[in-house]
Amino acid sequence: VNPNGRDRFPGTLAPALISPPFVWHDGPRVFIFGVEPVGWVTAELRFDQTHLAYVEVHRAIYHWPREAVGAFLARACGASPPSMCALLAALDRWAATRHVQSGPPVV
Repeated sequence: VNPNGRDRFPGTLAPALISPPFVWHDGPRVFIFGVEPVGWVTAELRFDQTHLAYVEVHRAIYHWPREAVGAFLARACGASPPSMCALLAALDRWAATRHVQSGPPVV
């Protein structure tokens, strides 16, 4: 973010983070889904026992939320069925409180 509070990417006028991301923890993995001025972002972090820290192993930016949600859920598919049900319910609650739109981020 540059000093005037705008995102550093040309053509964007929104703050660097539009709303807090959705974060889901599953054992040694943490999944992040959110919207930033550059697009819909998914990320996966894994716990590194050697360094006792989380390491980002995947990050992607999507233009459309349905693409981002599909990719997010595909990465999380290794979870147990009860965990997936909890994930879907939590993601639905998160989206409902943020009035997620079907298009690209509005900046």
